[in-house]
Amino acid sequence: MRTRALVLCCVAFAAPVLFAASATAVPPKIAPNPSSLTLTEGQSAEVTVSLDEPIILPDPGAFDPDLTVQLTADDPSRVSLSTSHLDWDMAQWAEHRTFTVTALPNDTVGDSGSVTITGLAATGSEYYNNFRMHASVSITDATPEPPPTTTAPPTTAAASSTPAAPDGYRLAAADGGVFAFGDDQFFGSAADFTLNAPVVGIASTPSGHGYWLAAEDGGVFAYGDASFHGSAAAVPLERLVVGIASTPSGHGYWLAAADGGVFAYGDARFYGSAATIGIDFPITGISATPTGDGYGLVAADGSVYAFGDAVLSGTPAHDEHVKIVGIGTTTHGYRIVDANGAVHAHGDAAALGDLSRVESETIVGIAVTADGYRLAGWDGGVYAFGHASFRGSMTTRLNAPIVGIA
Repeated sequence: MRTRALVLCCVAFAAPVLFAASATAVPPKIAPNPSSLTLTEGQSAEVTVSLDEPIILPDPGAFDPDLTVQLTADDPSRVSLSTSHLDWDMAQWAEHRTFTVTALPNDTVGDSGSVTITGLAATGSEYYNNFRMHASVSITDATPEPPPTTTAPPTTAAASSTPAAPDGYRLAAADGGVFAFGDDQFFGSAADFTLNAPVVGIASTPSGHGYWLAAEDGGVFAYGDASFHGSAAAVPLERLVVGIASTPSGHGYWLAAADGGVFAYGDARFYGSAATIGIDFPITGISATPTGDGYGLVAADGSVYAFGDAVLSGTPAHDEHVKIVGIGTTTHGYRIVDANGAVHAHGDAAALGDLSRVESETIVGIAVTADGYRLAGWDGGVYAFGHASFRGSMTTRLNAPIVGIA
C-alpha cells in the first residue's frame, strides 16, 4: 500500500489565506491540494488537482479530452470558480491542473459559512469514471457591523399564516424508499412492503411537510400532510404511469402516463392530455405551472406539450440519442433535462448551469425552486444550481435506483 503526504501549496490574492490538509493512508484517485480552505470574503486561493494513476482507456479517442473533471459549488452565491472543468489527455495524467476559488463579498452581516466544491469525473477509464472529488471552503464574513441607530419601538406584526417551506429535498427510489436531506423530514416510505409495480416519481406538498409517491401501475402513496385523493391503480392503463405533480394548494395531484394520458385527483383540474394526438416518443415527465391552472408534459425526444396556462416555448436541439428525463415549469416557460444532465431553458426560465460536459447518463429528474433547480442521479447524486441549496446526497448503498427528486 502506498502512502502520500499532501503538500500544501496555494497562491493567495489579497489578505493571507489559511489552509488545512492531512495525509491519508489511501490517497484519493483525484486529489485537490489543499482539500480544505479558509477564506475571508473577497479573498482568492489556488487549488492544485492531481491524478494518482495513468488514464487507461479501453477505447482511446472515445472521449475528447480523455478525462474531464466537472467543477461545481453547492452555493454559487458564496464562491466563484475560475473554470467549470479540468481536462487531461492520457499522456498528461502526471501533470497538475489548477483552478482559483474566490469567496464572494456581499452586504450581509454575520453570514460566515461553508461551501463544498465537487469535481465529477467523466472518462472512458473505468478507474476514474464518476469519481467525485471534494474540497471544502470555510468563509469568514467581512461585512462591517452597521452603526447603531435610534428607532421607534417596533410594532407587533401578525404572524404569517403560511410558514416558509423547509430548505431541503427528498429522493425516491424504485423500491419505494424515501431519503430526506436538509430541513425536509422523513414521514415514511413504501420500501417495507411488496409493491405491485415500482415507484416512478415523488411530489412534495407546498408546505414541505408531506409527499406522494407514484407507482407505474398508477398507485399513489401519501405521507405526512399529503392526503390521498385517489389513484389509477384500478384503471386499465394503456401505458404505464411515469410521473406525478402536486397542485399549489397541496389538495390534489396529477398523474402522467407514457402515452400522454393525464389523470387528475383532488382539486387538480384536467386541462387535456397528449394521449389522443399520436405522440412519437413516450412521455417522461409532468410539471404543474405555479398557478396550478395548467401543466406541461415532456417526451423522451424533448417534445413539450402544454395544457391550461402552461406556455409552449420551443423544443430544444439536443443529442437524439440522449433521453429527456424531466421538466420543471415556470410562469412563462420551463426547463427540461436530459440523462446527461444538460438543461435546456425556454421562455422566462433561466439557464443556471448543468452537467452537459459530464455525459454520464445518470440523471433521472429535475426539481425547480424559486430561484434555482436541482438535478438527481439514479445513484443518489444531487447537483444544485442557481440559489437552490445543496443539502447532501446518498452516501450509502441503494437497494434500488433513485427515480425522482422533490
